[in-house]
Amino acid sequence: MGKVAGILGIAALFVAAAVGTLAAGGFFGTPTFAGLQPDRPPQPSEPEPTAARTPETAVPAGRPVRIGDLEWTVEGASRSTELTSYTFPPETLPGSFVSVSFEVENASERPVTLTEELVRLVDGQGRVYTPSSEFNAQFVSPEKNLLFNEHGLLEPGASGEGRVNFEVASGASRFWLRITAPGAGERNVRLSPEVS
Repeated sequence: MGKVAGILGIAALFVAAAVGTLAAGGFFGTPTFAGLQPDRPPQPSEPEPTAARTPETAVPAGRPVRIGDLEWTVEGASRSTELTSYTFPPETLPGSFVSVSFEVENASERPVTLTEELVRLVDGQGRVYTPSSEFNAQFVSPEKNLLFNEHGLLEPGASGEGRVNFEVASGASRFWLRITAPGAGERNVRLSPEVS
């Protein structure tokens, strides 16, 4: 009798493991792990293709844009299929990326701290991309990584040159940078067509 109970217990264990595996894999509905990647911010979902127009008030890259206490000048942008770290030995991260170089000046009479919440990249389909420390911390040198470290503290009248990387959808094109400031709204900067 004890042998039969032991065999039934082991069989029940295997059945429970099989049912659990099927459930986690989505056999009985939506998988429990669908799309989750630890320590990685969610990226934009793929909406139905629609033609989002660059805002008419967008200024071209290279022209200064004043918003709130800051004056931004987007100096350029580039598209890349990989990022290379500034550390030694260099590491590469494959993917689809847009890197934006900028200069920013604190035009106020008090210190201002730059953060990643101030900028968003928008593509021609209206998808909005947020910068992540995952693609900036080791891929942008500290003195240019103004949105993710202490170099982003600008004293009155001070300026800094920075760079920020965005992970984008592989087929995305027609980008503009949306710059915001608390209580001051937002401004848009058209990036060059070569970034597409």
